Amino acid sequence: MLDELGRRLEAAGVVPHRLALRSAPDRGVGREGGAWAWRAFRFEAAHRLPYVPEGHPCGRMHGHGYLVVLEAAGGDPEALGEAWAPLGQALDRACLNDFLDNPTSELIAVWLWEQLRPRCPGLIRLHVHETEHSGCTYDGAQHTIWKAQRFEAATCVADADDTRARLHGHGYRLRVHVTAPLDRVLGWTLDYGDVKAAFAPVREALDHQRLDTIAGLESGDVASLAAWAARAARQRLPELLRVDCYERDGVGAIAWPE
Repeated sequence: MLDELGRRLEAAGVVPHRLALRSAPDRGVGREGGAWAWRAFRFEAAHRLPYVPEGHPCGRMHGHGYLVVLEAAGGDPEALGEAWAPLGQALDRACLNDFLDNPTSELIAVWLWEQLRPRCPGLIRLHVHETEHSGCTYDGAQHTIWKAQRFEAATCVADADDTRARLHGHGYRLRVHVTAPLDRVLGWTLDYGDVKAAFAPVREALDHQRLDTIAGLESGDVASLAAWAARAARQRLPELLRVDCYERDGVGAIAWPE
C-alpha cells in the first residue's frame, strides 16, 4: 500500500521525503529509504529530577502520562508490542526513580534503548513524550528534543486559486526541535522551559496577527511561515534543528534553518 501511495504522489508531482501510513491509532508503517514499522505505548509514572537547580519545579516529585513511540526497520507492530510488554508492565504506575537515578526524558530514552535493543535488533528510533507539549527522540547516538507551542492568527494566501485566497484564520501549532550534547550532570540536552522561553518572542510576533502583513510572510502560506519561524528562532536558539508548523491536523510544513 505504501508503494502504491508513493507512486500516486510521484505521478502528481510530489516526491515525499518520508512517507508514513497509520493502520490504527497506535501503529503503522513508513518508508524513508527503507521500510519501517512504528507503534505507540502509554504508561503513567512519577519522577523527580534530583540535580536541577534549587526551586526548579522538576525537583519536586510529580508525574506524567508518558507516550513512547518505537520505530523499527523491517519490523512489524505486533513484534514491537511483544518487545514492549514487560517494560510497560514494569513502568506503568511506578516511580521512575526506582529504575533511574535521574529520569529525564533523554536518560529514559537511553535506558529504554538499552532494554529494547536486544529484543528488537531492528530498532532505529524511539520517542519519549513527557507531555503532549514536549518530548525527546533518540536513535542510539543522538538526542533531539522538541517543545510545542500554539498561536492564533489570520492569513490570506497570495496567488491561491481556491478558498485560501480569502481572508481566513487558523489555530497554528508549532514544534521546535533542538539538538545538543547531553549535559552529564543535569541529564538533559536543554531544559524544556529554556527552549520555550527562547522561542517565546517568535511566537508572540505571530500570535493574534494577520500573517500576510508581516515582512517576509507576504505569501501567507504555511511553508513560508515555517521557514520564517525557523530563521527567527535560529537567532535565539543556535541548537535549533527544525521547526514543524501545522495549520490544522494533517496540513503543515517542516523547515530547517538556513
